Amino acid sequence: SNLRTVSSRYHGTIFRKNLQVAMSARKDFPSGNLMNLLSVDVKRLQGFTIQAATLVSAPLKIFIIIFILWQYLGPSTLAGVAMIVVLLPISYYLSIIGERFSNKQMTSKDLRIKHLNEILNGIKILKLYAWEIPFGAKVSEARKAEIKWIRHSLLCFVVTTFVYYCAPFLVSLAGFATYLLSDERNILDPTRAFVSLTLMNQLRYALFDLPDSISELIQCNVSLGRLRKFFTAENKDESMIGNNPEKGEVLTVKGASFSWSTDNGECTLNNINLNIPKGKLVAVIGPVGSGKSSLLSAVLGEMCKKGGSIDIKGTVAYVPQQPWVLNRTLKHNILLERQMHQDKYNKIVEVCCLKPDLDILPAGDGTEIGEKGVNLSGGQKLRVNLAQAVYQDKEIYLLDDPLSAVDVHVRKSLFTDVIGK
Repeated sequence: SNLRTVSSRYHGTIFRKNLQVAMSARKDFPSGNLMNLLSVDVKRLQGFTIQAATLVSAPLKIFIIIFILWQYLGPSTLAGVAMIVVLLPISYYLSIIGERFSNKQMTSKDLRIKHLNEILNGIKILKLYAWEIPFGAKVSEARKAEIKWIRHSLLCFVVTTFVYYCAPFLVSLAGFATYLLSDERNILDPTRAFVSLTLMNQLRYALFDLPDSISELIQCNVSLGRLRKFFTAENKDESMIGNNPEKGEVLTVKGASFSWSTDNGECTLNNINLNIPKGKLVAVIGPVGSGKSSLLSAVLGEMCKKGGSIDIKGTVAYVPQQPWVLNRTLKHNILLERQMHQDKYNKIVEVCCLKPDLDILPAGDGTEIGEKGVNLSGGQKLRVNLAQAVYQDKEIYLLDDPLSAVDVHVRKSLFTDVIGK
């Protein structure tokens, strides 16, 4: 239960950070990388949480056992300690090599998952042009590289484990041999021998625990490095948007220039001036690629401001050009965890032209939609997104081409009953 709680908190923190990452830094964290952070790296942190106590207790146990052995074998114990001192650098060197192999393995895994996501997202086009073989080859190549580094990591782990399994025997051999050969008067009587063997047997268990702990530490260190890179990525600059527009207006843009990159490159939007009064419907019209969607992204704070000022006052709801749905019921997609008001909900479903769709769905608005449920068309998804925005009761609505995927009758109804009001 505690581990599940820790895992949930890790996941929640990653999701919150993902919402804050600036668009300029998002290219360094594709979906494949994010999936590995959520699945692989979080599990490694959980594994280290279990082994952390052993990592501390095992060296302490070794020290105490060596101290007691000194009472029975005297200075000859130093021979065993010397053997440990010889083995530790070897183990440390193997750990460094294992960490490098683990890093390269995770890089190859990210690349493989990235290719798989590209294939699954564009499967229709891929099948249409018969690109299965070349794209499959890219995945296979990434997988071969991943397997190569997995083999190297396992080989390193096997050698490390072998060293630690041999350590107790070598320590015992060095201690007893030195004790007997250092002085003819030294006699290995049963009491001394069995007590020493018992202590060395305990030492064996302590040394056996260390390989797993060190292996978990190595993998955890790799995962921490990946998580550190993600959590230290540049966040969206929320301070670039003020909250003091001109009187009677909800949005004021004065001589603002915006870019998708933080570098001093060419701006996507230059010298933008815009004033939107409260309660007014404003349409931004232009040819393809003129920056209409970029303007909405700038208002949302997704772009980097290079100059000028932008002020917005009020809560915002956004309907993107590319609609999306959750793998949940249609009702949940509209409510998005908000409290249910039946009359309001029914009215929104009606004005967003979703009533005919609910009538043909198997369980009405209780039907699960998305990848794991009923597939919706682009127009249906768009209307679900529009219903989401309307149900949120915001003061400002940013709609990116909201009528593109619907027929002329639905378009007229949506404009009259939703957008126009």
